[in-house]
Amino acid sequence: MVDLDERSYDRFKWMNKLTFSPDARLKQVFNFFAMSLAIYSTFSATYIAAFGFPIKRSRVVLTNLVDLVFWIEIVLNFF
Repeated sequence: MVDLDERSYDRFKWMNKLTFSPDARLKQVFNFFAMSLAIYSTFSATYIAAFGFPIKRSRVVLTNLVDLVFWIEIVLNFF
């Protein structure tokens, strides 16, 4: 176990600004948005499995945006 003295704590104080509180309104809205996209992803994955990858450009862009939001969520939650 590492014992941090006052100077060491002050050096890493800036890291507290990088964390998000789970009770923050923005975090709750983002979690709801990500959950909605997860539900969409569930239905679109079954659609793609049954009928193949969509040809319409708008659907391809939407699928890529959903993937991007999931990657952002991973970064925000684990790093």
